[in-house]
Amino acid sequence: MSSSLTKLVERRIAIQFEKLRREAPAIGRSAGAILTRAVKDKVREADAIASGRFLNSIRTRVEIRQTRQRLSEIRLIVGSDVFYSRFVIGGRRPGKMPPVAAIQRWIVLKGLFHLNAFLVARAIGRRGIRARNFYERGWRASRDRIEAAVRRRLIDALVLP
Repeated sequence: MSSSLTKLVERRIAIQFEKLRREAPAIGRSAGAILTRAVKDKVREADAIASGRFLNSIRTRVEIRQTRQRLSEIRLIVGSDVFYSRFVIGGRRPGKMPPVAAIQRWIVLKGLFHLNAFLVARAIGRRGIRARNFYERGWRASRDRIEAAVRRRLIDALVLP
């Protein structure tokens, strides 16, 4: 290739990579919205909703790592900021009883008035609660849609003008 043609190609490639770097946040937000929706769908399918606080608190944060020369990764981090989300997601080992007042609030929210809060708390203390990793299940359910959406956005970003 001639020197001027090489410079032209290099310039076009540089423009495309810069365009891709500018598009990365939007690509991440699009993928994050798909993942958040899938996780919330898994929570609804399991009927793991009492007050709705946990469901409404599920968010996906997008982290973009890039160096001056290149875009290195787009990372999606899904989570919740309610304190009890770790028990909803990861379960609870047998051992100490959870607070009876918290169980009583859950019973009222779920309309399970036939249950005794102390007995439920004691059973949780004895047996624990199984893990229901909605984040992982949501990822598995949405991975193909996320990959397709990212692929479309990448192609759109990299099409030469």
